Amino acid sequence: MSERFNFYDVYGYVIPGFALLALLWLPIGIATGEKPDLGFADALGGLLVAYVLGHVLASVTKLAFPSGRRVSLEDVRRPSDDILDRSRNPNGGAYITKLEQKIKDEFGIDLTDNKVAESDRVALGREAFFLCRNRLVLLGRGAYAEQFQGMYSMMRGISVASLVAAYYLLGWLFSSAILEFREQHGWASGFPVTLGLGGLFSVHFAWVLVLFAGLDFWANRPAKAASERVRLKATGFWARLRERVRVHWPTAALWFWVIVAGWVGFLLGESYPALTSRPGLIVALAAGAVFVAGRCYASNEYFARKFAETVYEALLALPKTVTSQTPPA
Repeated sequence: MSERFNFYDVYGYVIPGFALLALLWLPIGIATGEKPDLGFADALGGLLVAYVLGHVLASVTKLAFPSGRRVSLEDVRRPSDDILDRSRNPNGGAYITKLEQKIKDEFGIDLTDNKVAESDRVALGREAFFLCRNRLVLLGRGAYAEQFQGMYSMMRGISVASLVAAYYLLGWLFSSAILEFREQHGWASGFPVTLGLGGLFSVHFAWVLVLFAGLDFWANRPAKAASERVRLKATGFWARLRERVRVHWPTAALWFWVIVAGWVGFLLGESYPALTSRPGLIVALAAGAVFVAGRCYASNEYFARKFAETVYEALLALPKTVTSQTPPA
C-alpha cells in the first residue's frame, strides 16, 4: 500500500525469500554438519538475494494462487468481492447496505443499480475497494490494514517456498532410493546405507508424519478448493477437459520451479551421502515442509479476508467528507 520500502517489503518479499533459501540450505547443512558462518557483508548479500527472490516468488504466486474463489480460468472472486455479495453473506444484508451507501457517498459508485450486469458490478466493487484503500492511505489510517496485507503475502510466499522445498527433498529421497537399490544389488558406491536416526523405526515414524501432514493439509484446505470442484462438475466434460489442459503460465512456471528443485535435490543427494543414507530423516523433513505449506496457505486465506474486512470497516468509521456533500456545479 506504500510506494516506499516498509514492513510490507519485509513481510511480502524478504521473509518468503529468506524462507526459501533456508529450506534449500537445510538438507546441505544437516549433511555437512556445518553451521552458517556469515559476516556482515555475507548477511547483507543474503538479504538482498532473499529480497529479489521474494519478488520473483510474489510475481508468480499471486497469479498461480490468487486469494479468493476461482469462477473460471481467468476470473477469481476476491475476498473483497464476496464481502459485497449477498448470496455469499446471507446474514450480512444490513452491513452490505451500509457499505454500499458509504461507497456511493464517498466515490459516487452505485453498487445497487439492478441494470448493471454481474461482471460489471464486480468490476465496480473492485474499483470501489481500491478507492477505499487509497483513501485510508491518504488519510494515514491504513497501517492496520497494511499489516494484514503484509501477513497474507508473507504466508502465501512461505507456503509456496515450502512446496518447492518439499519437491526439493523429494529429489533427495529419490537419490536415497537409488543408493539403497545399488547397495541391495551389489552396485556399491563406496558408502553404507543406514536408516537414519533410529533404524527402521525412524523410517516408519517419518511416513506417519507424512500421513499426518497430508491429513492436516486436507482438513485445512481452503473453502475455494471445494467451490472449484463444484464449479467444474457443473460444466460439461469437454469444457472441463479444455480448461484443465489449457496452459496457465504462472502455474506452468511454478511447476517448472518444483521440477528443477527436485532435480537439484537429486543431484545434491548424490554429492552428500551423509544425508542420502538417512531416508527417514529426509521423509520427516519433507513432511514438515508439507505441513508448513498447508498451514501457511490456510493462514493466507484468513489474512486476505481480514485485509478486505479491515479496509471496509475503516471506511465505515470515516466521517462523511465535505466533497461528497457538495453538489455539482
